[in-house]
Amino acid sequence: MTHAARALAALALPFAVPAAPAQAALMTGDELHAACSAAEPSTTYAQDLARCHAYVAGAYDDFMAAREQDRKPSCEPAGMTASQVIDTVIKAMRDQPAFDKGSAGNLVRVAIVTAFPNCSVASDKSAEAQRR
Repeated sequence: MTHAARALAALALPFAVPAAPAQAALMTGDELHAACSAAEPSTTYAQDLARCHAYVAGAYDDFMAAREQDRKPSCEPAGMTASQVIDTVIKAMRDQPAFDKGSAGNLVRVAIVTAFPNCSVASDKSAEAQRR
């Protein structure tokens, strides 16, 4: 096989792998809770923790981007760090195990709205009424 043929085969390989069946969510709340609850010295501790932190940070950014797109005001406390957001969501999962049911994205959204009441729909409606 020539060098060019090998290179072409290597490029085509990712497309040869069958796609996973479509799911309603990429991660369930239970899966996120498990990743965020990983304990040392588990062999997957670092991977699970990274998965937890990345998912929560991404879901939080998505939630805030959607608010921005809908022209809703910022609702999180000033100076909030990514670590504080992740800790808030993990605490909510521990305190409210019912949050784990459903998608992980919804779990993060509910945890944010619960922890930061200014992020709730009721708060948005109140702020909108005051602007009128």
